[in-house]
Amino acid sequence: NDSDWSDRLAELATPELARTLREADPATVPAAAVTGPGDVLSEVPGWASVGIPTDAGTLVLHVVRADDRWLVSAIDWRPRW
Repeated sequence: NDSDWSDRLAELATPELARTLREADPATVPAAAVTGPGDVLSEVPGWASVGIPTDAGTLVLHVVRADDRWLVSAIDWRPRW
């Protein structure tokens, strides 16, 4: 069910990002499909940036270590040129 998409994502996000996602419109996501495996773009202890290739560009997830698990703390978008 698409109506609970933000609840499903909230389990993988920091509380701050989860609040932001509740207000987002999933129809505005420019990508329709993931096209390959993720790639660590940069990392330091407790933080990493991961690029996920899609059919419309690269989704960049910033993840942080919290309570013995990784949570997404920010989302960036790099459109395909």
